[in-house]
Amino acid sequence: MKKMLITLIHLILLAFNLSFGQELISESGGKAGGMANAVVTIHDSWGIFNNMAGISAQKTISPIVELQDLYGINAFRTISAGLVSPLRAGALGFGIQKYGNSSLNKQKFSFGYAHELAGVSLGFRGNLIQHHIEGWGNKIIPTFDIGVITQLTEKFWLGAQLFNISQSKISKDQEEMFPSFITLGISYRPLDILILNIESQKNIDNNPYLKFGLEYQVVNSVFIRTGINSESWRNYFGVGLSMKKIRVDYGLNSHAVLGLSHNLSMEFLLKTNSKPSKQQ
Repeated sequence: MKKMLITLIHLILLAFNLSFGQELISESGGKAGGMANAVVTIHDSWGIFNNMAGISAQKTISPIVELQDLYGINAFRTISAGLVSPLRAGALGFGIQKYGNSSLNKQKFSFGYAHELAGVSLGFRGNLIQHHIEGWGNKIIPTFDIGVITQLTEKFWLGAQLFNISQSKISKDQEEMFPSFITLGISYRPLDILILNIESQKNIDNNPYLKFGLEYQVVNSVFIRTGINSESWRNYFGVGLSMKKIRVDYGLNSHAVLGLSHNLSMEFLLKTNSKPSKQQ
């Protein structure tokens, strides 16, 4: 009965474009959670789960952790953890995410590398995604992603990401493909304390939708954020606190029917690398 109930709820979420198959694909981190996930142009440690090119400017060894609470339902929580480290050339990262409970869950293991060449940040990531449904067994799906970020002018940045470029299948015995996405975004940064992002994301089987995100730095260590997307017209809000050795970000979004979702993440800055500083 419990398994049937959880499966039924997932079918209901499917009606709202929030299917079980989509989880662990959407962007991670409290910053993304406050900006409608419009972060394809952002350089930060959360690139290990978002646009992989984003870790190319990494200057510290940084463990990251996150908890996403979807509509207050324990079975739909996502827990993420990762580690990003700069190298003499580029940066390396790996991450683990788990969504669901013992009856119905998904785990994702990611490993990637990013580097900047001639002013263009490139990132490559491999994933193993494990599906588990009680009574039905496990399926493991390998996928591969690629991302790019570049500065167009003093105030404009461009970012793009291709998720599941391998077009991996959910099962060898089925023609159904694991979701493949393309995301393209522009970031306008008129001031050092203000970021305005607009992105378009498209599943190859569905129509594209838009995401709008804003971040404003109130003081040196405090950020406020907001955003909206056109897929479900959810409203997003968030705050961030950046200290010398730790960064804490919180995001909140509201769905007109399903209610509130929360996103809390932390990043620990363990060691500074000597690579030159780059604008984020």
